[in-house]
Amino acid sequence: METQLVKSPDKKSNNAEDPAKNIDSSISGDAADSNSAGKDSGKSSDSCGKSKRKSVGVSQIKLSSISKKVPMFMAKSSKGSITYFSLILEAIVEINDRTGSSIPAISKWMKAKHTELQEVKPKGFSVSVNAAIKVGMKEGKLLKVRCSYKVNKEWMNRTKVEQRAKEAKKKAAERKKKKDEAETKKKKKDAAIKSEKEKKQKELEQLKKKQQDEANAAKAAKAALTDAEIAALKETKKKKEEALKKKEDAAKRAKELEDILKKRRFPIDDLVLIAEDKKLGVKKPADVGRSPFLPFALHSLLPHDARPKNKKTTAQSVVTACSTESETGSSGSGSRGLVSDLIQVYHFFRGDFNYSRLFDKALPEFSLKHLFHASNEIVLGNAKRSRVVPPLISYLFVLALNVLTTPTSQDWVSSDSSDEDRTRFNSLKADCTNLNHGLTDCSWGETLLCFIHAMETFFTTNSSTDQNALPGHSIPMDDDNSNQYDVESFANDDDILPLGYFGYLGPADGSMRKAYHKLTRQDPWNLTAEELISLLRSLCDDILVMKTDLAKEVAERDEKLWELLKAKKSAESNFRKIRLAYEGPKQKSRAKSKLPAENNVPNGEKDNNFVEKKFVPTVSKAEFEEATKAREKAVANYDKGVKFLVHRSRPVGVDKHRNPVFFFHHAPESLYIEVSKGENGFKQTKTWHCIDNKTLFDTYISSLDVRGIREGNLYEQLAGESSSSAYRRNLYSSNQKDTLTTARKREIEDLQRRLDNAMIANAESSRRSGRLASSSKDEVSKIQEEIVESKVRFEEQLAAFEVVDDYTLLTGTKLVADFEESMRLVPRCSQLWNVNKGNPGIIGRIAESILDLEKFCNILSPWDRGDTTQLEWRENIEQIVIAWRNGSEFHIGPKSKVCGDDGSITPNKKQRLSLDGRSKQTSSASVTFDYALSTLKGPLVELEARVYTILGIERAVLEVDEANDNLSVETDSSDNGDEKEAEKLERANYAWKRKIWSLSSIPARRAAAIRDVLISAIAIARKGHLSDALEDLRAALQIHRPGGGGRARSAALGLLDKYGFKMKEDDDSESIEGDDGSLEIESSDDLYKKDLKQTSFLSAEAMMLNGSLEGDDNADRVDWRDAVTSCKSVSRFAALTAALISRAIPRLDKLAKDNKTLRKAIQFWETNGKTRKGKSKKNLPKFSSATEIWADVKATDQFVTSKVEGFPWWPARICVPKDSDISTPLENVGRVIVSFVGEQHLYTVDKTIELKPLVLDIDESDLSQYETEVVKNLKNSLSIARRILRGRGMHSNVTGIEHLEEKKTSS
Repeated sequence: METQLVKSPDKKSNNAEDPAKNIDSSISGDAADSNSAGKDSGKSSDSCGKSKRKSVGVSQIKLSSISKKVPMFMAKSSKGSITYFSLILEAIVEINDRTGSSIPAISKWMKAKHTELQEVKPKGFSVSVNAAIKVGMKEGKLLKVRCSYKVNKEWMNRTKVEQRAKEAKKKAAERKKKKDEAETKKKKKDAAIKSEKEKKQKELEQLKKKQQDEANAAKAAKAALTDAEIAALKETKKKKEEALKKKEDAAKRAKELEDILKKRRFPIDDLVLIAEDKKLGVKKPADVGRSPFLPFALHSLLPHDARPKNKKTTAQSVVTACSTESETGSSGSGSRGLVSDLIQVYHFFRGDFNYSRLFDKALPEFSLKHLFHASNEIVLGNAKRSRVVPPLISYLFVLALNVLTTPTSQDWVSSDSSDEDRTRFNSLKADCTNLNHGLTDCSWGETLLCFIHAMETFFTTNSSTDQNALPGHSIPMDDDNSNQYDVESFANDDDILPLGYFGYLGPADGSMRKAYHKLTRQDPWNLTAEELISLLRSLCDDILVMKTDLAKEVAERDEKLWELLKAKKSAESNFRKIRLAYEGPKQKSRAKSKLPAENNVPNGEKDNNFVEKKFVPTVSKAEFEEATKAREKAVANYDKGVKFLVHRSRPVGVDKHRNPVFFFHHAPESLYIEVSKGENGFKQTKTWHCIDNKTLFDTYISSLDVRGIREGNLYEQLAGESSSSAYRRNLYSSNQKDTLTTARKREIEDLQRRLDNAMIANAESSRRSGRLASSSKDEVSKIQEEIVESKVRFEEQLAAFEVVDDYTLLTGTKLVADFEESMRLVPRCSQLWNVNKGNPGIIGRIAESILDLEKFCNILSPWDRGDTTQLEWRENIEQIVIAWRNGSEFHIGPKSKVCGDDGSITPNKKQRLSLDGRSKQTSSASVTFDYALSTLKGPLVELEARVYTILGIERAVLEVDEANDNLSVETDSSDNGDEKEAEKLERANYAWKRKIWSLSSIPARRAAAIRDVLISAIAIARKGHLSDALEDLRAALQIHRPGGGGRARSAALGLLDKYGFKMKEDDDSESIEGDDGSLEIESSDDLYKKDLKQTSFLSAEAMMLNGSLEGDDNADRVDWRDAVTSCKSVSRFAALTAALISRAIPRLDKLAKDNKTLRKAIQFWETNGKTRKGKSKKNLPKFSSATEIWADVKATDQFVTSKVEGFPWWPARICVPKDSDISTPLENVGRVIVSFVGEQHLYTVDKTIELKPLVLDIDESDLSQYETEVVKNLKNSLSIARRILRGRGMHSNVTGIEHLEEKKTSS
């Protein structure tokens, strides 16, 4: 019987082991035990009845609630129920008092432990406890100690021993029973086996007898058969045996397959699944469709209904552009494929990495499709025909090169870099900074070429000490026979790169090296799309290597994303807990066999044992809603973080062949799949495919076999319950168009049915009256008009779905133009494209820069040439621009809108493409590049000479050249100055030869050291005024190449034979020219150490860019002029022009400011620093002879000695301003403009106190207050003036020269 527990409303248990409540129990027998206890104590039957009635509380106590300290056999009666004695025994054991436990203590503990006893009446409870104690005393189970009771240990031990004996006896009986049952079972089994054997033996004997009889009968029949009949019987028997064997094998095979199919558990490996299905002959599930043909990535540029249906109808140029070939275990060809490079470039600038967002670099918001369309213009040959790279790609090149050629102090070095590494990287930074001077939107091709050469030199010489870069040696890249070299043939040679290392450009057959060699001869638009984009991708990689703080930024992004992920997981975990507490556990679906089905209950009765408990929520609705909002917020933050913090997209999943499927958050209009073909160890080909419409997406999803592990996971990610709707949401859908087409078909059928009925009615109306016949004809005409109107309306609706191909938008041309206009950027790449629409084009941009510089020069110094006028000079350039603009053709998008047979967009017949996408023909323009360049070269050289003159450099150089021409080695013995000059000349002549002689100990591969020696020798020859040797040394430097200095070294050593050189026996001097006039000589070891500290990786062509005007240590204006006259590419000409402008504009701005300063100074001197009212003004600036001024002047032949504030008395020439607005006021204020001999600066001095006739006798006391450099320059100026005067037949007092040199020597 089941008894429902009743909770006590007032009292609760204070014991740590609170007994279980509300639990059903079926304990019985306690009433009988208490009744017997009452009889033993002499109680009446009535009292016993009361005890029985009141002992209900004992029956409520569960047996498992009794303390474990009381043995179970003692805690229950013989009937298995709980008694009062068992509770008394438990109380005494738990109280554990050494003096025993009293009856009140026992009763109190029992009611505290078992609250059910609190419902028993106190009198009945007391009677039952006393009776049980008396029984225990009588049976010797308890011992009375005064008023307390203890458990008799002897009884307890004896009872335990008896209990163990009973259990042992019971176990022995059970073992014997099992043994007897086993023996009986064995006997029955043996008897059955014996009977079965006898039966089989009997059947076998009967079968043998039957077979013997049949054999005898067959033998008798065989004896009567002929040989032919016997052969036929044998053949029939043989076929039967073979058929039987096949049948048995098939049954055996079917059994094996059935066992294998039963053992298969899904999901399994996809390739194993395919092999097993093929082996077992299992077909795919009905819901798994056939894998669709995935269009190539560049097919996304075509309309959806014009794409090829399979690979056979796909153009080979598209397959090549979307493919990447590599060979496992080798470096491959270095070509990663056009699409791979485009995806990487996009993600660097705008996608996952998003460089523009990190460093606030101005970038238009272009998409991956823009980049695809722009590169397709190169594939179609439009860039080559238009003679310009698409503006979007040009802008990215300019931006990347601008970042690389403007390095900061933290670039390329880290905190743990050594001083030597910092020095070498600083040299590379200096070279990159020099390249920035010639970078424009027109010249980025030449800047790119020079930058690649510098990086290749850096990574193929011992200057690269990065642990991640292999050491190498220089490659003669610029020599005629250096384009092809075999690395394997030099694998053991110390003078070639290590095997497997190809430097910066990669292997010889790679796209980067091919692109580099093309750039040396051609402009960028002549490169293929793959070559051009591979260079852009390499620049992106260089920026990642250059910006060492990018690694820190990427780590911070990963850390932020990890924090968002942890917050998301925490919010989801908290949400699940609160939902469980609010909604309760979900009812799990069980198998039908395990469910309590109503059919298993007889007569359809319900199972009363199944009790459904009502769930009571433990959290409020507000808490549940708050947890839901927190989860949604955390998920949204994580999704946003995935879009902006992920620096490299990971695949959504992989298909059965492990081809990754990518979804780019910044290009959600397509899914991209990289399909690999080829086995490991062999050549592999990877092709990029796309899924960009919902129909194809659904077809692809339906082809996934979820029985495989990889495709099951991919299906779950793309279309499962946990998938994101973003994968399918942004894809193209043709449902509206299909719906419109279907409605059109129904409308046509309806109109045709009405027309047929009207025609029939019209035919019958011929027999009717005139009014009815006219009505039928009107009905037919009306329906025909409806058909025409319906057709027109359908065409208009259908045209709304057709996207007009505006390739200025698709290629990002308009996007770049609008962005450059809004940002007011100086590089205007969009103006190079579409020259026939008003843009100047590349030639126009170069010509505009030349004209702007000439205009600036004309403001400072008016035109004074007599051979031509300024108008003619400018019109000559403008005519070239006009002719260029009129003759240029603009090509964008396909020439024909009709798709080819393969579904790809093809140009017209004149634009047939080769396999690499390059055009076979290019349109001819009325003005060729060669003619335009040849026309602009002369004006550019003339403009440089004009700036050269305006800056005053020409005046200073002419003075030095005139002094060098008048240098005489034969001197008068009485002339001390000439003797010292001859001695200095002899030392200089020996010094440059000694310097060149040191090249004999420097190997040819150390090009940087050879260049430094040549530069040092040229500097010595300049100081010594050795014009012949200077020209020969310059010629040797011009053939020097950073990649190989062998030719320059040989030419320089040949000069020793030409001029004669013999090492002095007492040559222990290590000096050529120091501060005291001596000459320093560096040993080869010193040169090697200097080579490590000061190394330039620029090519000779790159060094010539900065040779305009006064040039630098690497090149001068002669080199620059030669580079202009010999250049054959527009990019190089633009770079030379940009380099000149970058050097000239700041200086001309300075001259313009100095000219304004001169005019203000004249006003100041005219008023003597006073205002019109004659009062001095405190804030009025003061001017002196040291004030920096400039004017367009003409140097006279009058040499004087002038005193400029801050300088000693200095030899100078009087200059006359060409502008009368300056010359007349200067004459009125008593001042004159002078220029120091051998220098280009101009000063205004007072005729009376700061000017005197030329005297070379300088007082020594006047020189002590000046710096050594000033004294040295004064000495040089005095020497130049003296030689000029001597060459002109003039005489001067040179007494002060001896004292000056003696003082300098003594100091």
